[in-house]
Amino acid sequence: MRTIRERLKEAWDRQNSYEDAHRIDQSYEVVDKVFLWFRTQKSSIKFGKGDKLPPGFVGPFVILEKFRPVSYRLVFPSSLSRMHNIFHVSILCHYISDPSHVIYLSNLQIS
Repeated sequence: MRTIRERLKEAWDRQNSYEDAHRIDQSYEVVDKVFLWFRTQKSSIKFGKGDKLPPGFVGPFVILEKFRPVSYRLVFPSSLSRMHNIFHVSILCHYISDPSHVIYLSNLQIS
């Protein structure tokens, strides 16, 4: 009969092998643009008055430097200057520049 320790180690090994099989190694270069993902319910960032559901991805932001092997320093606008600017790679999403993503305020019509 197996001990509790053996069963826990077996479960831990199985979980690690599952995670390793589904892990994607992501890396970015300096000056790449990325979106920043955060939990909408637990974030302290406010996006205007009365926003009940802020977006899950914000940005894009430019990568200033690779801080550690899996951490990146981002360039923020002055409105976010008080926010910590180093993030783990797991909450960054690569931004592919596309002119159709840009919305010009002069083209907006409010009825």
